[in-house]
Amino acid sequence: MIIAIAGGTGSGKSKVSARLKELGYRVIDADEVNRELLSEKEYLDKLKAAFPECFESGALNKRKLKELIFHDEGKRKTLNAIAHPEIMKRFIQKTHNSGEIVFAEIPLFIESGLSELKYDAVWAVVAGKERRIERVMARDGVSREFARRMVEAQEAEEKIAEMADYIIVNDADLQALHQKIDMALKELNGRQNNSTL
Repeated sequence: MIIAIAGGTGSGKSKVSARLKELGYRVIDADEVNRELLSEKEYLDKLKAAFPECFESGALNKRKLKELIFHDEGKRKTLNAIAHPEIMKRFIQKTHNSGEIVFAEIPLFIESGLSELKYDAVWAVVAGKERRIERVMARDGVSREFARRMVEAQEAEEKIAEMADYIIVNDADLQALHQKIDMALKELNGRQNNSTL
């Protein structure tokens, strides 16, 4: 059984994943898959050819790349065209035919193409825009304007919610989020479509 965890930056997907790991579930993070790729020369060579300005002494400056793609839509599309097929390939290898319950945390659920894979359920983690902006500021140490750009550059939560079997609204504290996760786990077998928790 494969359950996707989707939502925009700052929505709280990682908090949901952390809770699931605490409960003993296997969780695969698409960002972790990306980090694996960033350790491989062949993949880095592709990035260097597309973004030479983001390399210093042969090493990728991840912060510079992040700033570049959130200020330039064309550059962001170029990165996605390089990254998403590779991430999808690794993701399929790690999740499918595993013979166990696997939760998959996927930051760019629709844009990456990973929404096209077969899932037994999709959980959407959503939160108000201002709360997401504040979380991104605190997490990444960036300005409000940059955090706003990051939030607005990603997929609209409404689109993700439309595809979801469960919608977890993460606008309160961690305890409230944990309660909603526990409820979602209890309801998982029932597959109650578009339940808002």
